[in-house]
Amino acid sequence: WAAAAALASGAGASGGSLARLLATKLAQRVALVALAPTVAPWRYQRGCRSLEANLASAPEAGEVGAASAALADAADAECNDDDEDFEMDEVAGEVLEDVIEALLSSLRDKDTVVRWSAAKGLGRITGRLPSSLADDVVGSVLELLCAVEG
Repeated sequence: WAAAAALASGAGASGGSLARLLATKLAQRVALVALAPTVAPWRYQRGCRSLEANLASAPEAGEVGAASAALADAADAECNDDDEDFEMDEVAGEVLEDVIEALLSSLRDKDTVVRWSAAKGLGRITGRLPSSLADDVVGSVLELLCAVEG
């Protein structure tokens, strides 16, 4: 990450949009290598692809509230277990913080392609983080948006 950060902050990266775009892509790839490729349990889970099968297995109207509450409780318990199981060494944590900071600063870039790449990278990184850390990243993005409006 040290070499990539030096490349991203060098004179060549400030010159053109392509260099800034590639530096942004490199930063997000470094963070993705540091994180294990897991599917976060709090993500949306797709149901049946067949409408007939989906309707056949659908609960009655009175059972919907109890079933959705039970599913929400199970998802919360699974997310809490995932938060406790998430471990990262100190160096990887520092690299991840630096990369997220670099991507947040790339969200302020003047070129749209750089901003899109930074947003996509933040989304990919957030998808691999536990929900508590993902909430922190989303909060930082929202603070950035509030600062732009104000």
